[in-house]
Amino acid sequence: MRRILMIILGFILAIACFVAFVYLFQPTGSFFCDFSSDDATEHSFNDTVFYLFQDVPIEDARVYIAVAPDDRDNLPFLQGYSNVIYSSRPDVVKEFAKSAVFKKTSGDLTTVQSWLYITNGNKVVFKSPIVISSTCVGLQNSSTGWAEAQNPSALLEILALFDSPTIPIFLF
Repeated sequence: MRRILMIILGFILAIACFVAFVYLFQPTGSFFCDFSSDDATEHSFNDTVFYLFQDVPIEDARVYIAVAPDDRDNLPFLQGYSNVIYSSRPDVVKEFAKSAVFKKTSGDLTTVQSWLYITNGNKVVFKSPIVISSTCVGLQNSSTGWAEAQNPSALLEILALFDSPTIPIFLF
């Protein structure tokens, strides 16, 4: 009986240590954000050329990109094990916001697997499937259809400044 109690106590202690580790070393609040929110995709971009951050306060914004395994090979700046890049640094988010200008086309893509999330505080304010390759950056969603970045090389340079999580747990 005493041995069983010691095993249970050890198990509880291990879980407590893991939770403390995740809480202390998380990448800037990303674990406690509900990325599954559906209302984040409901933005109306009426103009053919639109600014992605037109309704998003840049001061408290964070940008996350969950890169699909098939897209990883096209991105030389992705390092290590992570399929997520993010930035909460105000200077990087501001540069990303300035370069996040897209133009709607008449096309549609069906195989977009990577996702862009923009958060403000702990709320997702915009999310969309995104294509990122060495030659193209574009969004595909119900509000815009296929929209291509006006300056994909500038966006790729900024994405290279994004960070990867320090631990391999990200909840999307």
